[in-house]
Amino acid sequence: KKCPKMLISALLTSSLARPPPSTAPAGGIIVRYFAFGSNMASSVLEGRRCIKPIGRDPAIAFGYRLAFSQPGISPMEPAFASLDRAASDSECHGVVVTLTPFDWLRLCASEAVPFGYRVISVPVTLYDSGANVLTYSLQAAFTAGGRDLRPSKRYMELLRKGACENGLRESWRGFLDNVPTAGPLEPPAIQVPRDYEMRPGATFI
Repeated sequence: KKCPKMLISALLTSSLARPPPSTAPAGGIIVRYFAFGSNMASSVLEGRRCIKPIGRDPAIAFGYRLAFSQPGISPMEPAFASLDRAASDSECHGVVVTLTPFDWLRLCASEAVPFGYRVISVPVTLYDSGANVLTYSLQAAFTAGGRDLRPSKRYMELLRKGACENGLRESWRGFLDNVPTAGPLEPPAIQVPRDYEMRPGATFI
C-alpha cells in the first residue's frame, strides 16, 4: 500500500507543528508522542497514516482527562478525542509512541495542526518502569462549547482496540467500554467513498 503524497509546506512554517525538542540517542533525533485516541490502534497509525513507530510504551498522564470535545465534520463521526487539563487526581491512559521528526510532521498534518488540534507538552509516567518522561500530545483547538459530545461506536472501537493492543490496564479498558456513544445513523443510499474521520483543516489523512 502506497502512502499518499503529503502537502506539509504550511506546517513547516508553523511553530505549532514543528517537531518539539526531544532526546537524541545514537540512532538520531526522536519525538515522543502521547497517543490517547484512535492513533493508539496500529490499523490507524500504521495502516491509514502510513507511520511506523520506533517504539510504543503504555503510560499515564496525571492531571489530564480523555475528553470528546472536538466536533466532527460529519454526523457519522460527531466527536473526536482530546487530552484536556483536569483535576490533579484525574488521569488519562495512553501510549508513548516514539517517532522520527518527519513522521511527527506527517502526524501533525493528518491531525490538522494547528487548525484542528494544537500541540501541548505533557509529562507522563510509564507503566513498566514508573519513569517520568516529557511527551508531546494533541489538544482540540476548538471545542463544542466546553462540553463533551458522544463519539461514534466505530470511533470508540478504535480506542478500545488500541488500548487492548498496547496492554493498557484493565480498569482503563473498562472505562473505555462504558463511554456512551452516539446513536446509529443510516448510511446514505448512494455510497460515496469518503473518510468520516477527516479532521477539519487536515492536510492529508
